[in-house]
Amino acid sequence: VAVPLGLPTTAYYGLRAAQVGIFLALLIVAAISALTVAGPAIRLRRTDEITIFLTVIMAGGVAVSLLAGSTQFLLARDALLTGLTGLWFIGSLWGRRPMAYLLPRPLLEGRFRWPRDWEVLWDRSPRFRRMWRVSSVLWGVGTLRDAGLLVAIASTLPPEQVALLGTGLVR
Repeated sequence: VAVPLGLPTTAYYGLRAAQVGIFLALLIVAAISALTVAGPAIRLRRTDEITIFLTVIMAGGVAVSLLAGSTQFLLARDALLTGLTGLWFIGSLWGRRPMAYLLPRPLLEGRFRWPRDWEVLWDRSPRFRRMWRVSSVLWGVGTLRDAGLLVAIASTLPPEQVALLGTGLVR
């Protein structure tokens, strides 16, 4: 968990300390973020909904980084990806399982007083299904709000402050 969250921010400030330009440092960080997610999936030759979701988000980040011409847009890149994440959470309501159900399942199912066999609960308990659907809506709305905040931060603050504040806000 620490590598995908901490490595990009640490790399950014390390590159900046080494006098690498803001734009190039942000491009390198976008590539590092994509590799931390896609690398294990490629190595294991296994995908699931979560891996697909994270890979699309990270690959989208790299693509947007390459298209962007300004530092401000590159800093706001996270807002685009955060907004996409919010839409994905909300859109997952029409899929097989909502994202709020899929993401914590490997960590919680059968642990920390959470029940085992969530699939049985999903099939039999309307309350259980509703809990995860409402959670997906809340996560979706929350990440859309964060996207708006990230745009405001990226467009008003100096670039050196944006990377740190954006990391703290989203992650």
